[in-house]
Amino acid sequence: VLFRSFSLGGNQTLWAAAFDQRIKAAVIASGVSTLRGDRNWRELWVRESGNFHYFPRLTEGQFDFHEIAALIAPRTLLMISGYHDQWCPGTAIMGEFATRVHNMYDSYGKAAAFAHVHHGEGHAFSATWRRLAYDWLEKNL
Repeated sequence: VLFRSFSLGGNQTLWAAAFDQRIKAAVIASGVSTLRGDRNWRELWVRESGNFHYFPRLTEGQFDFHEIAALIAPRTLLMISGYHDQWCPGTAIMGEFATRVHNMYDSYGKAAAFAHVHHGEGHAFSATWRRLAYDWLEKNL
């Protein structure tokens, strides 16, 4: 189980779970977006003001983060994001992101192993959402 999941830790959880099959379940809270939704996509290889980005020329359309998340399938994955998150947008883009990941899980016949929850707290992982995450892991492990 990988549960270092909030914000940049959530982003690290995404990458670790995608590429390490030993991880059986992951919870990502406010740690992932789409490249299209990333407000700082022009700076994709910098660390500036606590904001981390990844690969040069990633925005040329080679892939997007939902494809990285889909690599976790069919293992258990819960994503929690805020509608008003200043770092990882919780707009319709996140709905599109979640739909694409869900479709991958569905193709494995494991749609119930993935869930995406939106909340109104912004960039937060409050006690309510931590409890949901613990319950999700308890149910799925």
